[in-house]
Order: sequence, then C-alpha cells, then structure tokens
Amino acid sequence: MKIKHVILFGVIALIGAGCGADDSVDNNGNTTGAEVEVDVLSGQPNPAWDLTEEEAEEIAQLIAPLLEQLPEEGADGTSADGPLGFRGFIVRDLPLPDMDDYEQMTVLPGQIIIEKDGGESLTTLDTTGVYQALRTLAKQHVSEEIFEAIPE
Repeated sequence: MKIKHVILFGVIALIGAGCGADDSVDNNGNTTGAEVEVDVLSGQPNPAWDLTEEEAEEIAQLIAPLLEQLPEEGADGTSADGPLGFRGFIVRDLPLPDMDDYEQMTVLPGQIIIEKDGGESLTTLDTTGVYQALRTLAKQHVSEEIFEAIPE
C-alpha cells in the first residue's frame, strides 16, 4: 500500500513540475516577461512565445532609434487592421527607453504601430529590421504553416 502512495506522489510531483514551466526562461534561467504574438488566426488563439533576455535586448536595440522618429503627441490614424491573414507581430512588455506607457506594439513589414495607454497610437517606419528579426525568431516558435503565412 505504501509503494502505491509513493508512486502516486511521484507522478503528481512530476505533473505539478510541468505545470509551472515558463517559456520565457532562457538557457541561463533569465526571464524578460516580453511576449511576441503572431496575429494571424481568426477564431482560435494566435501562436505566441516569450522572448529570452538576449532576444528582448536585440529587439529593444533595434526599436530604440526608431522612438526618436515618433510624433510628439496625437494619434495618426494608422491601423493594423487589414484583410484576413497575417496582421503583424504584437509585442508586449518589452522594456524600452523612455517608453513606459505603451500597451503594445504591432510590427508590420516597413512600419511599427505603438499603442499607448489611453488609446493613442503612434507610427514609425521600421528602418532597422525589427520585422525581419521577429520573422527570424518566429521560425523557431511557430509551425511551418503559420510561418509561411508571414510575409517576407
């Protein structure tokens, strides 16, 4: 009887250990909290992954110079809404210099739309390759079918 309890406890412990797994932990155990979602599906959850510390730093370094191109204030009316299919990479919780009040950013081929708290949106041209960097990372995290839906 005691052996059954020990085995049952071991199985429960293994299941419980898997429940707390966190994809935002890199090989060194570092977490960022930054997430990338591929906005491509309709009616079901979009694929998403957490950036490692190194990946988040790379993307933040690519975005930082673009922040200097943002208009001072006011929405410019640009929208990421479009036809069915790929609607961009949605990036959340990426630490950016002097940009604490953004809710999320949508990275599209050639442009980045930053949605600030309160509904204001700002747009800048992607001249540093943020889109291509995210597309390269996506290949490691999404199915081949989803990856093929992401334009080059």
